[in-house]
Amino acid sequence: MAGPEIATCRELHEFLGIGEYNEDVKREQIEQERRERKKIHKPEDDKPETYLKMIEKAKLDGDRIAEAQGFNSLGLLYCESGLESEGLQCLETALDLCRSVDNKEGMVVALSNLGCLYNLLESSEHAIKYFQECYDLLEGDPIGQGEAQMKLSLTCAANGDNYEAIEHCLQCLKICRQLKDWNREASCLFTLGSIYYEAGEVRQAVEAFEQCLVLRRKTRDKIGLAEALNKLGLTYCDIGYDLRAMDYFEQSLVICEDNADLHGQAVCLQHLGNVFKMQKDNQLAVDFFERCLAVRQKVNDPRGIADCYDSLGLVYFDIGDVDAAIQNYERSLELRRDTADLLGECECYKCLGNCYMRAEDMGKAVISYERCLEIQRQFSESGLVDTLISLGLAHFHNSNHDVAIKCLEDALDMFQHLPPEDASAHSGKAVCLDHLGNVYSSIGKPEKAVTFYTMSLRVKKDIGDMTGEARCLVRIGLEFLVLEQLNRAFEAFTEALHMFERLEDDNGISICYENLGDTYMKMGEKRQAIFSYDRCLPIKVETWDKVGEAQCLDNLGLAHLAAGEWRLAAEYYEQSLAIWKAEGNKAAMMQCYENLGGVDFQLGEHMRSIECYVQHLTLSQEIGDGAADHEVLLRLGLSNAAIGEYQVALQFLQQAMSFYQELRDVSNRALCLQHIGSVQGKMGLHDDGMASLKQSFDLRTQIQDKLGIADCLQEMGLLFFNINDFANARARFEAAQRLLTETNDKSSISTCTMHIGACFAALGDVKEAKQHFQTALMADPSFNWAGKID
Repeated sequence: MAGPEIATCRELHEFLGIGEYNEDVKREQIEQERRERKKIHKPEDDKPETYLKMIEKAKLDGDRIAEAQGFNSLGLLYCESGLESEGLQCLETALDLCRSVDNKEGMVVALSNLGCLYNLLESSEHAIKYFQECYDLLEGDPIGQGEAQMKLSLTCAANGDNYEAIEHCLQCLKICRQLKDWNREASCLFTLGSIYYEAGEVRQAVEAFEQCLVLRRKTRDKIGLAEALNKLGLTYCDIGYDLRAMDYFEQSLVICEDNADLHGQAVCLQHLGNVFKMQKDNQLAVDFFERCLAVRQKVNDPRGIADCYDSLGLVYFDIGDVDAAIQNYERSLELRRDTADLLGECECYKCLGNCYMRAEDMGKAVISYERCLEIQRQFSESGLVDTLISLGLAHFHNSNHDVAIKCLEDALDMFQHLPPEDASAHSGKAVCLDHLGNVYSSIGKPEKAVTFYTMSLRVKKDIGDMTGEARCLVRIGLEFLVLEQLNRAFEAFTEALHMFERLEDDNGISICYENLGDTYMKMGEKRQAIFSYDRCLPIKVETWDKVGEAQCLDNLGLAHLAAGEWRLAAEYYEQSLAIWKAEGNKAAMMQCYENLGGVDFQLGEHMRSIECYVQHLTLSQEIGDGAADHEVLLRLGLSNAAIGEYQVALQFLQQAMSFYQELRDVSNRALCLQHIGSVQGKMGLHDDGMASLKQSFDLRTQIQDKLGIADCLQEMGLLFFNINDFANARARFEAAQRLLTETNDKSSISTCTMHIGACFAALGDVKEAKQHFQTALMADPSFNWAGKID
């Protein structure tokens, strides 16, 4: 690891051969200063008028070579002043004058300058033409031809023609080796390595940089040596050889520190920070970025300082310290504005948008993405589509669904004209379609969601993204579940399952089994549902997915509950509850206690049922989530009534009814009144009980709830039966039976028929009583007599 003391490490100095360089440092620094002074010096008479006078004099003297030199100098001056068209005209005039007198030296200079200017104007075709002519004229001058080949190489590389660039660079390299010019050969190898690196030819890049490294050591080119070490570090970093990369960056840092090369130090520190960031060693990454920041501040490099703040922001974002990330990006943004770096400013806004998204501050996220978008539209920036998608998601999370859809559809329009070979762009299109599906799904439009997920599925098939296909099929299946199109949901989940099995994706397989279980439950296929959940559970256990394991246990409890297997359901809920307790998930614990309370009630274990419901209410108060309190209060009322605690039961039922009254939930308010009436009857408060049942009956009549009306009539019948008013009791049971016959609920019809039989028996009509009892058994042979009228 590179530390502050590394520059004084004697062994490393010997390995790099730095000691023998130091004796030349002073001389080279003086020479460098002289070159810099010469470079920045501009004579007072370096104005267009000076060269125009020179040109006029040359014309009068008939000296075309001098005239050409004047036009050449004037052209360069215009180019430096940003007047490229005037500069171009002067350079072409200089070339024509040199051609007219066959001045090869002047032609070479003019051709080279024209090539460079056309490169500046991004007209590589013209640049290559002039550099090639320059090369041809330099026959017999290997140094000049080598330089021309290098210019051709760099022009081709800038134009993206790496093959041609490499060929020209190899020709230059051949010339340099013939000349035995190590400095030029090293520069050529460095350029060759850079071109290979950009072309993705990593092995060849490493070979070129390592050869360059040897020559730079031989020529004692310390800055060049540091550059080559840096490039090797970057190359090894790209192929995942992080330790080798660090070694090269550290060697480069030592040289830069030894030579007081602050710019080089900053570059090395930046690269080392990046390597540690990739290795997830975030503290060391922060340390190196902060050291880099200090160096950048020392040399007053505002853009470099901004880059450091960006790097720090990214590390803090990755470790979840969003506030620190925002602070660094805002500092970078201020510097980008000061230096008129619009593209850097644009990137800062995008990163700030990502930070605010994670901080769930959607208002600020939207503002950041919109400002990013404004800048990108000025430059026709390629990242425009990504920002539109991010902006759409920010609006979506901010509940601005219409605006979100508009942003995502605008992004989708930008994907319409894609070349078939552009897989990354097609992948982006699929992501955009997925997000549109998600938005429509969340706003309750499953048909539209299916449409966009299906479009995404086709794109993923085209680019061979099987994982994406499988995930898309899962989303489609979930929408079909919402639409109650259970067969189509089943087909989608099954197809996704087969894909995940081929991919050996355990997480995907478990998700499919879980969704298949849910589908079977909706189909009423409880055994198949249990089978699917049983296949899901071991995968969750093996992958240490404790939350997924608990959810699967909850599903198994629900399936066994639906199958009437109360004891098994209770066992699964107990296992699930233990995991939720260990995870500290109070919301899930609440749901589990509610489910267990229901199972214990069915098992007749009413005290345990009451304990579970009390635990639910306690947790509800702790986390402030009373969404299900009214239902639990109702169940507490029923459980207390089951153990004969009628007064307590009445209090809970009345509390539940108050909740439902506030919610304007007529159906459940009627249910509460029915249970209140039943409890009041058992307490001997027959008039109060009948009044409560009458209120329940009226409410259910109002909402046309036939089953509810039948239940009320039966409870009235039981109340009349218990006060020996058998005629009124029979009338209520018979009215209930007529309503139940329309619903074909065999169990309820049998119960009602049995109650009518009991009324006949109580009135002494044994024949009618016997006939009704037999009818009840024939209608439902599985009829359970427990708890019915004796």
